[in-house]
Amino acid sequence: ATSGQQVGPPATTCPGPDEYGYRCANGDAAAYIDAGNDTMLYQDDGLVLLELPFSFTFYGTQYDQLQASSNGNLQFTTGNLSFGNECLNPQPAAGMGDMIAPYWTDLDLTFSGALEVEIVGQAPERIYVIEWDDVPRYGADDERVTFAVQLFEGSNDIVFAYADTRTLQGASGSQATIGLQSEVQGYALQVSCNQFAVYDGSVVRFVHPDDPAEAGLRYNPE
Repeated sequence: ATSGQQVGPPATTCPGPDEYGYRCANGDAAAYIDAGNDTMLYQDDGLVLLELPFSFTFYGTQYDQLQASSNGNLQFTTGNLSFGNECLNPQPAAGMGDMIAPYWTDLDLTFSGALEVEIVGQAPERIYVIEWDDVPRYGADDERVTFAVQLFEGSNDIVFAYADTRTLQGASGSQATIGLQSEVQGYALQVSCNQFAVYDGSVVRFVHPDDPAEAGLRYNPE
């Protein structure tokens, strides 16, 4: 690791840090932002390619686009349609690549709900919001969740914000994986896996390290 940079094991749980240097911090200061631009992803187990409004650094690699899954995750290097969530500790989930998982579970956008995006603020401090808005759990159209990811320009911080996680089954993350990972590097920082961990109004902030571990920069695809 770079001199002075505190890091933990490759795969860890909040508050961390993981080996790259990501850590979880109190996110109460982050307000929920309602996105309003529909991506038109009306599918079960579907993906949509999103062009980012600014370059975003995730586990040491700069990205200009990502794929958003109907199943509550964002993928930078893969397009995996998996609806079966896996824990990110003691190792990252296989086949999910560099992933942000605010609420990875089996969701269905076929007939209701929406995946929406929004750009807030002015450069160089914009926020890109990806929101799963009123999305049903698969097979339970009347059981819906609303949550969002906020990507911060400049700081490269990530916020998970939850507006509604109340359902009869799988409530509050009890059937979901919540966290970050870089599969190729073997790093992960997990908030929870199949636990009652988030509630209406919950906010989790992942702080990008000012001085990332050198090991975290070793993967930089063309």
